[in-house]
Amino acid sequence: MSQRYAPGVGVVLAGVALAASLQPWPDAGTLLSAVPIAGGAASLTPIAGVLSAVALAAFLASRHGALDRARGNVAAGVPSVGVALYAAVVAVGALDAGDAVGLWVLLAMAAGAGAGLAALVDGLELPVSGVLDRLQLTVSGAILGVLGLLALSLWNTLLVSLFTAVAGSPGPTARILISTSATGLGGVTIVLGYLNSTDRGLDFIDAGWLDTRDVVYGVGGFVVLLLVLLVSSELIELFGLSSAEHSIVQTARANDPRVLLWLLVPSVLLVGPGEELLYRNVIQKSLYDSFSRTGAVLVTSVLFALVHFPAYATSGVLDAIGSLLLILPLSIVLGVVFARTENVVVPALIHGAFNAFQYAALYVALTSGIELV
Repeated sequence: MSQRYAPGVGVVLAGVALAASLQPWPDAGTLLSAVPIAGGAASLTPIAGVLSAVALAAFLASRHGALDRARGNVAAGVPSVGVALYAAVVAVGALDAGDAVGLWVLLAMAAGAGAGLAALVDGLELPVSGVLDRLQLTVSGAILGVLGLLALSLWNTLLVSLFTAVAGSPGPTARILISTSATGLGGVTIVLGYLNSTDRGLDFIDAGWLDTRDVVYGVGGFVVLLLVLLVSSELIELFGLSSAEHSIVQTARANDPRVLLWLLVPSVLLVGPGEELLYRNVIQKSLYDSFSRTGAVLVTSVLFALVHFPAYATSGVLDAIGSLLLILPLSIVLGVVFARTENVVVPALIHGAFNAFQYAALYVALTSGIELV
């Protein structure tokens, strides 16, 4: 920040994180037991307490000139992020064990993340106005993503009602087809609403015929997605994590795998275009106003991954998080392709083809008795 407000903000947030670590935390997910202090009136969660204390000391040292800007922000930012990550691990462990997370864990998570952001802002010497602009655009993008989920739900309800009126209550196969179609229609609906509310015309949509460069990026992007999926899956297994099955996969496994073949066409014609129009051509493109292209890709990819959480949450919080760690790098690839080609048709085709490929491979695996990993 221009007048170095960030260290002062960091002091407050690190102090809040330290205070939160002095309160009771759930046992599930906590690596070390709380240590009673102050005559038993308070307790210290050791990892969170030590990290937040180090961050607080570093922010104070930076603010009063004992540490220079670069060293102070590193010394304060790293443990601040550590507090947020540790609190997130505890929260996930508590949820997975069926325990209550509690206010103090959430407060430490938020304060640690905020303190880490303050250190980053100060390290990059960003002006206050620039930070607020980026925050506003990020929140706007998150709202558009949530609206996309709501539009999906509304389309799903409408299509189910129409199907019921014509052919009776839909079975599992019909519901999957309806849900998949609703995904694409929901994205398109929000895009059209965005264009109308911001007085933008259809020329805001960066869509055109593919040239040779687009084809190269399309084929290359598809291959890179496959490689990223394989590498990410191996890394998740290496670190002892697991990923959840998408609700579509669960339904196909429990009922008729042939539904996966029915999903090939809507994946290419509806899901790919609908989601890429919303996330790349609207959300990512709107972030260009204040973010660099790289920053816009990263922020959009995080939002894209988070919005997919409900589809995997049925298998448990830990498994769902593992799945989001797979989605994030895939979304980054799609974002980079759009940033380079400035033609949403390219990532839309990659996205749709990638989904279709996965469905086809899954169908072969289920019908041939191959065990999926």
